[in-house]
Amino acid sequence: KQWYQRRVRGPETLRSLHSILEKSNQLQETEQAIIVNFLKGNRQNPQPEKGNAVTILLNSEIERDAEGGRAQLVEILFEMNYETGRWRRLKRQSPYHLG
Repeated sequence: KQWYQRRVRGPETLRSLHSILEKSNQLQETEQAIIVNFLKGNRQNPQPEKGNAVTILLNSEIERDAEGGRAQLVEILFEMNYETGRWRRLKRQSPYHLG
């Protein structure tokens, strides 16, 4: 069992959590705990100085276009809104210059 399976109840929440964490390559254990607590229903913001919407970087990769030319940095973020209780995954793309 994954460590988060022992802490999260309900199959729908567990599926959401698994899909969020499955391809993460930037997530620290403390950030995982913040996400798990939020999905469990804890709406007490552990970082109120950052505001009601907290964004955590899940994944970061450099991808090339189909022709193998331009590279871009693709980041997947997890945003939690402690005021509304809603969350979403975001994809941010920016040009990446190989050096």
